[in-house]
Amino acid sequence: MNEFIKLITLAIVQGATEFLPVSSSGHLVLTQSFLDLKIDGVFIELLLHVGTILSIVIFYRKRILELIQGVFKLEKFALLYLLWIIISMIPAGILYLMLGDSLKGIYDNPTIVACLLLVTGILMLSFKYLDKRDSNKELSPVKAFLIGCAQAFAVLPGISRSGSTIWTARLLRIKPEQAAEFSLFMSMPVIIGATLVEMLEAENTNSILQTYSIAELLIAMCVTCIVGCLAIKLLVKTLVNRKFWIFGIYCIAVALISLATSIF
Repeated sequence: MNEFIKLITLAIVQGATEFLPVSSSGHLVLTQSFLDLKIDGVFIELLLHVGTILSIVIFYRKRILELIQGVFKLEKFALLYLLWIIISMIPAGILYLMLGDSLKGIYDNPTIVACLLLVTGILMLSFKYLDKRDSNKELSPVKAFLIGCAQAFAVLPGISRSGSTIWTARLLRIKPEQAAEFSLFMSMPVIIGATLVEMLEAENTNSILQTYSIAELLIAMCVTCIVGCLAIKLLVKTLVNRKFWIFGIYCIAVALISLATSIF
């Protein structure tokens, strides 16, 4: 398969699955395993993550600008929201310091990834129950920390970051729109931080520029951004319309197919 087609394939998968509750890391592992795709290079990972960050910025541009202005004006709600995001980062930071590189071996095992994706699917199916309850609670420091714990758990490939954080927020009776927004906003510093750490540990960044042109890399980033925007729109729509459980069926189907493939 042409190297550029490989790159675009992974860009589409990254953009589509980063925000939908289907585990982007899990899909990247399974995609590379099924299609025999293997693209090394943290520089590519950085570009694709920049594309996903841009998706959030574009989709929530008005809300982000409002919060930034509120922080500079020392408005209470904006400052509290910033505090909640900072608190939500703590569990992931602690987990990384405690486990670090010991988690990386899981990414090389498609069977484990498929099993974890099955867990994600079961969680998503439970939205059938969660969506029947009242949603009238607001965010708080404790709730932000608990949602952050769900985000830390999603370091495992196959566990959806957006799915686990939104599931926790809905379990805490946070409104669907607010749950989606906070899940996406709290992901930005974690995605940036994780990518920067990987960059510092990278050894083959220069070789990437020998395989792909700058134009090809930028096209891949733009593809991730565009697909990401569409994914966010779908995420919010299905959550508000109480159809989030549909993703559970998808995750379970992919997991079972993956397990069957690995066994037989």
